[in-house]
Amino acid sequence: MNQQISTRLLQVSTYLSKREKQIGVAIAVFTLAGFLFTWLPYVISASSHKVPKGVHPLEYLLVGVAMVVGALAGALFSRRLIGGALFMLLAFGPWGSSIILGFPALAFGAFVAFKRDARTMAARREESERKREERRQVKATAKNSTKGGKPLPAPSKRYTPPASTRRRSKKNN
Repeated sequence: MNQQISTRLLQVSTYLSKREKQIGVAIAVFTLAGFLFTWLPYVISASSHKVPKGVHPLEYLLVGVAMVVGALAGALFSRRLIGGALFMLLAFGPWGSSIILGFPALAFGAFVAFKRDARTMAARREESERKREERRQVKATAKNSTKGGKPLPAPSKRYTPPASTRRRSKKNN
């Protein structure tokens, strides 16, 4: 049972294709440029004078770069679900007021994480169709036999079904 679950998870969670990896690298580079665009001016201006309160902008920049590196490694070396989740996390990174720059990473992460392999989906459909057909056959054999396993008797020629009655409408009453 446990082995079936693990093999089923491996079937669903595949690696990214070459094209998806290229798109992931392009989005990671775009996201890195977005972090540099967002935090580098603050880092430069903060070096000339002391930041009064809060975290230094350089820390935000380093966290963003670390998130980009993690998402890039997830896209290049891990499975589809993990890479997509890392890109979705990257979209919610330390963007400050430029949160819109993270949306391409969010869209790519959602696409990658929830996309399924066509061969796996076709195999699942065939399996469910086979099970459905087996159930139909079981129902058909059960319909032709009683609970004891004996076949139902042939219908009697003497039996006359009751005549159907006509329903009266409310107008005629």
